[in-house]
Amino acid sequence: MESKNGASEKVYNFIINKIKLKEWLPNSRIMTENELCKELNVSRVAVRQAMEKLVALGLLKKKQGAGTFVTNIEASTYMNSLMSMFLLDDKDMLSLLEFRKYFEYGNIRMFMEHHDKKDLEKLEYYYHEMKNNVSNPEKFYIADFDFHNTIALGTKNPFVIKISEILIEILQNHQSILYKNIGPRIGLEYHQDILKAIKANDGKIAAMFMRRHIEVTIDEYKKAKTNQK
Repeated sequence: MESKNGASEKVYNFIINKIKLKEWLPNSRIMTENELCKELNVSRVAVRQAMEKLVALGLLKKKQGAGTFVTNIEASTYMNSLMSMFLLDDKDMLSLLEFRKYFEYGNIRMFMEHHDKKDLEKLEYYYHEMKNNVSNPEKFYIADFDFHNTIALGTKNPFVIKISEILIEILQNHQSILYKNIGPRIGLEYHQDILKAIKANDGKIAAMFMRRHIEVTIDEYKKAKTNQK
């Protein structure tokens, strides 16, 4: 079985190539999780991680009881989008974080108006996943992604959800840069504060912590890059 690092990417690239080469056409059902595991010699966790990314990008869609299907949109449109993601360089991280400072501040305020009990349970779960995986970058990134995505989903606003899916997917591909430069401490600390404020039903404080979280991340990232020169 392939190591955890790279296994999810292997599945991701395999599916992308199948769509790009038109071996899997729009509206067609792709291989099952079990079939992908056997074909690529990877774990089911790796398969699910790759599928979740592709669903977030809009390349795949899941149908209850029927399987996973290619979306009915031209693959070439997505290939250009995907290539743009991978061509982002380190300098773009700061621009993305600057955008998130305002975008996610607003998401928290909207989340407080529309979230439900299940959203809170998911945030609690993903925070503990981050806490339990501070030494495992890949699992930490995924839990971080899921925490922010849960807030976006909890807004119940389709435009926020779509924008957040695209934005976080881009950032997830570059989380290794942040982890390498500033580690997991800042994220873990502020996610805890955000969660506490949400559970206390204090949207103003939760939004403040979210904004401060990203401001501190920006400051620490700049310092780390300066020290590397």
